[in-house]
Amino acid sequence: MKYVSTNSGILAPSMVKDGDRIIIIEDAYSTFSAAKQTTYWNAKVQLPDGSHKLAGLMESVCDAFAAKWGDETSAWTGHTAIVQIKTSKAGNPYIMLAPTDDAVVNVQKIEAAPAPVAEVDTIEYPEETINPDDIPF
Repeated sequence: MKYVSTNSGILAPSMVKDGDRIIIIEDAYSTFSAAKQTTYWNAKVQLPDGSHKLAGLMESVCDAFAAKWGDETSAWTGHTAIVQIKTSKAGNPYIMLAPTDDAVVNVQKIEAAPAPVAEVDTIEYPEETINPDDIPF
């Protein structure tokens, strides 16, 4: 069986590079984590290759988007952001997004790139009938 990452839908620094332009294709939304007592902001984005991913938005990114495009996250949909790959003090890469002045894209016309089709092994089941008298119990 082939391993499939459970994070396949989440945007990671390895999926983009500095200067890439991504499009916000759905309204950003917040999720509160009771365990960590913090709120996380997420938005679905389209990458340059046409694939769709869920991007985690840091508070500073949300502040920049709000300053540029307004406080309502529905106003962010269709806008383009520039990717900046930064490195944390611990040495881990992370993604910063910066708003652009690019024209707003009509997201209703955007379709996700087709997902790769995984090869599936088929199982052939026997077609003969079994006589109940042949069962030993």
